[in-house]
Amino acid sequence: MGLWTKIIPAILFVACLALGLQTWRSSRQDAAQLKAALDSANQALAAANTRQQDRDAQLQKTLASLNDAKRRASTATPAQIVQNLPTLISLPKPITLAAPLETSEALGTSPGSQSQPTEPQANIPIEDLKPLQDFAYDCQACEVRLTAAQRAKTQALTAARDAAVNSAKGGTRWRRITRAAKWLLIGAAAGAIAAKSVH
Repeated sequence: MGLWTKIIPAILFVACLALGLQTWRSSRQDAAQLKAALDSANQALAAANTRQQDRDAQLQKTLASLNDAKRRASTATPAQIVQNLPTLISLPKPITLAAPLETSEALGTSPGSQSQPTEPQANIPIEDLKPLQDFAYDCQACEVRLTAAQRAKTQALTAARDAAVNSAKGGTRWRRITRAAKWLLIGAAAGAIAAKSVH
């Protein structure tokens, strides 16, 4: 009986030591994995930021070019606008301008009365109506996709941040609880060994 009272505490001590060593190794491995994951995430984030900056710079150039063209077109005559329109929208038939009518002719008054020219009228062929309508719908769809993409980007960044915060805290709540329970068991076993060895 005296031999067993010496062997059992030694076995418990070795078991606690092995459990503690396993927990320490697991903790170090988790820390190494976290560091590797964070390094990889940082590299991916840096590369993504660089690509985004390149896209943003290209976008700014394109927008500046479009704004410049729009500013130049703001002083264009109706004839110039009609001439330039096919470069912006693909239409089956060109839009044409009708010659301005004299006010007296438009109203059907006598030719001898005072007349003033009216603005030229654009003639839009029937075949152009559907492409113009499709173009308007495509513009609205682009705006919706842009809004959705911005929302998705915000959600992805939030999810990545939450995952990093979870990893920094030591994993999920369940993983932290099991790790704390292991250390509690180690402490209890060490206390039991110490109590046995005193008696």
